[in-house]
Amino acid sequence: MYGRIDWVIERLKEMKTSHPDCGDFTIFHASRNSFGLKSSFTLVRHQFFRKNNNWVSKEYDLDGKQSYAIVLDGSGQDVVFTAVTPLTIKIGSVSRVYFQGFCKALTHTCPDPYSGGAPQLLGLGSTGVGRHYGVRTTAGMFFQGHAASFNSVPHRTQWRDSAFQSVGPNGPQMKNRRRKLIKGKNVRPSRSDFISRM
Repeated sequence: MYGRIDWVIERLKEMKTSHPDCGDFTIFHASRNSFGLKSSFTLVRHQFFRKNNNWVSKEYDLDGKQSYAIVLDGSGQDVVFTAVTPLTIKIGSVSRVYFQGFCKALTHTCPDPYSGGAPQLLGLGSTGVGRHYGVRTTAGMFFQGHAASFNSVPHRTQWRDSAFQSVGPNGPQMKNRRRKLIKGKNVRPSRSDFISRM
């Protein structure tokens, strides 16, 4: 795993040399390692600070026993935190709550003009490559941050609405199995508990 992280940071440094005038930036890198039938996941934040030409990397602990968000980052983080917190207290710590709060935050006014836009959703499972999801909200349908439709995206693209429900051309899609909504543990999140980027 660490060899992969090192490889990524070296490639980022090489790309940075071809853009000497760029300012500070942050990149999150999620990856998976497979060991037989088991998989482990890693999330690393790479940051570049132009003032001192310095790179800083931080690896996050992904060993939580329930759904949770890992880190909240970006200039719109306060808006996201405000939108998510009431939902985690009311419903609990489940994945749909974080995505629902993030989509809700995107509809709020943010003092930073560079925050906002269309929600983007990516997934990394225990097998296969990472994949983009289409997202349908009251503002429209989006894929990779751009306006889209069911017919304009790659075949077999999965879609979610702002409540994290699976949706298709005819509305919500229920799996052919009994579904249960599991109520998570009611916890008030701290500001270090999220990963979202506005």
